[in-house]
Amino acid sequence: MKKGLFFGLLIAALAIAAIFMLIVMYSPKSYLDRVDPVDVARIEVFDGATGERFEITDEKEIESIVKSIQGAKMEWDGFAVGEKKGGDFWTVRFYDMKDKSIGSEVTIVSENRYRDGYFFYKTEESNGLEYIKELEKKYTSLEIQLK
Repeated sequence: MKKGLFFGLLIAALAIAAIFMLIVMYSPKSYLDRVDPVDVARIEVFDGATGERFEITDEKEIESIVKSIQGAKMEWDGFAVGEKKGGDFWTVRFYDMKDKSIGSEVTIVSENRYRDGYFFYKTEESNGLEYIKELEKKYTSLEIQLK
């Protein structure tokens, strides 16, 4: 009797975990959905390919990036287990006037792909990566000139 109860509970727990995983995987995801672009004072970007880190503080540039990321509705695109965590990814963090982190960190893999923990997500819309790359050239060359 005890073995039957144990296996029954085990199967029920596995079924619940599988249902939860399916819900997480196939639920539409978006970033910064509760963030107003005017509340963002700066954006910190790290380019995993070059090791460059730079900040964006211009209001129009911030608004453009935040709206691009907010407008990208994402769908599950596979597991990120076993994939490298750094490399060609861009890690983007958002801060308010008090230098407090806003929203969650965004890892951009490509123009229409994100990484969130152990999952990849894709989107039909642009997530602003090309614009971020342009700004990287602008800000990193400006830092070199100032040194």
